[in-house]
Amino acid sequence: MTWLGGPITELLDVALVAELTAVRPGGRPVTYPLIPLWDGERILMTSSILFSRKLEHLKADPRVSISLSDPV
Repeated sequence: MTWLGGPITELLDVALVAELTAVRPGGRPVTYPLIPLWDGERILMTSSILFSRKLEHLKADPRVSISLSDPV
């Protein structure tokens, strides 16, 4: 049983791209396109660990927003 509703999990099953929005150190948002990996319970996203500003932003401020678009 997942904590997300049916329409959301259906979208996660077919989503090709997710937009991850994080907060920069100065407080401004920045958005990164990523490939979402849905395992039925968690939304996983991959990122380079070397020279990744995304990870620097997330370590400094873990607040994020995720947006998915219907691929159809």
